[in-house]
Amino acid sequence: MGLFFDDIDAAHRFSLELDRHQNTLTCTGCSCSGQFVSHGFVYKKHSQGRQRTVGKRILCSSRCGRSGCGRTLRLYLNTELPRLQYTATHLLIFLTTLIAGFSIQRAYSQATSAPTTRNAYRWINKLNRKLMDYRNRLRKPKEAAAMFGRSRSRRLHILLITLERLSSILEQPLCQHYQQRYQSAFI
Repeated sequence: MGLFFDDIDAAHRFSLELDRHQNTLTCTGCSCSGQFVSHGFVYKKHSQGRQRTVGKRILCSSRCGRSGCGRTLRLYLNTELPRLQYTATHLLIFLTTLIAGFSIQRAYSQATSAPTTRNAYRWINKLNRKLMDYRNRLRKPKEAAAMFGRSRSRRLHILLITLERLSSILEQPLCQHYQQRYQSAFI
């Protein structure tokens, strides 16, 4: 089952055809199959109170003769980062700027135009937690072509080398293709 889709119409079509996929869809909570029903859209607040649609929800239903557990599953657009305000494009700008040798603060402010950079370190920590997933996607590690400066920590250095190698394997934009290909959140 795909968790990431190219556009909202594809996610909506998928959610309306859940009975067609009942043998392949199993709930992570109760391990039941064939219990999902379409359950509305996922929104993110945009500037000035506007909302934008970023995904679709499906529900493991326990009504109308179904024996599900009641959990919801979110289907996202591949341009979105689940549970984050910013999009995959912002994260890609952040990573590209870091790989180019800029500081974490400057890379974050260039990517988001935010006045404070306190969330930059949260992004770095989330990326570090996913480091093993990124490294597992690399089949044949190559020698590091670029050094990222002596002032960088070893952990950040390993993360940036891994992401640079991963971007050479996947098409650009990295975050979107990662989510679409592996059906896993990039961060």
